[in-house]
Amino acid sequence: MTRISKTLSVELALLTVPMLWGIGYPLIRESMAYIGPLAFLFYRFGIAFILLLIFYRNQWRGVHLRDWLKGIITGVVLFLAYAFLNWGLVYTTTSNAGFIIGLRVVIVPVIGAVLFRQIIPGRSWLGAGISLIGLIFIFFGAKATVKSINPGDMIMLFSAIFFALHVLLISRFIHIKNYVSNLIAQISVVTLFSGAAMLLLESVKLPGSLLVWQNIMITGLLSTLLAFWLQTRFQRHSTADRTGIIFSSEPLFASLFGFIYLGESLIGWQWPGAFLIILAMIVSQLPSRMRQKYLQFKWDR
Repeated sequence: MTRISKTLSVELALLTVPMLWGIGYPLIRESMAYIGPLAFLFYRFGIAFILLLIFYRNQWRGVHLRDWLKGIITGVVLFLAYAFLNWGLVYTTTSNAGFIIGLRVVIVPVIGAVLFRQIIPGRSWLGAGISLIGLIFIFFGAKATVKSINPGDMIMLFSAIFFALHVLLISRFIHIKNYVSNLIAQISVVTLFSGAAMLLLESVKLPGSLLVWQNIMITGLLSTLLAFWLQTRFQRHSTADRTGIIFSSEPLFASLFGFIYLGESLIGWQWPGAFLIILAMIVSQLPSRMRQKYLQFKWDR
């Protein structure tokens, strides 16, 4: 296999990851009419956790406690990101959710500067400014009043912030020797926390709808297990900048599958808002020597 064909294969594999994430948006939103957001999260990650234990049953030995602790910290942040994601999809559309979550590409360097004193290049500030304008269009594009803001959109913004923090923790904690233990720790923490939150905040019962079980299986196997595996398997063969641009396609897939499956779409001025957010994500990921030196991220969800 030539170098060009190998690069193409890697990037096609990475492109599959945001596509699998995008598939999950309409399935989660559809399921929220029959099951609570925490219960759905528990069953989805529970299935992925059981399968991970089976697939990696021989790789548990010799794992350092420090690696487990890193995985637990990262898993707590991932739980909060997905909890807000599911909660937000109770109220907002898949298109709005996808584009707002996509803002994590722009939020990452800002949080990195605040928490880890990373230098923010000019491209990131430009991307942040463009994305802010785009976000205003998303919030007010349907009806230009403060009262018209969808509460689900605001909840999604919190989800995007936690996904951005998750990206930063992955970049600091994960390396080739500990990605399996970290992956298992993250998924187990999400399963545990979502199960506990479900017991406290929602009614405890098995989903009574075959449709919900179908959606749980698809998101658990494809949007979680397979997406995680593809990312950890192929991302190390690409650069952070190129991976970031590829993963910026997630809102496009979310909107596409939301339209195909649920008939949902953006409204009015939300369309230019979506364009501005995509532009912001691309601008913030343009390669530069400064970004390669200070912001070498691994992307995860």
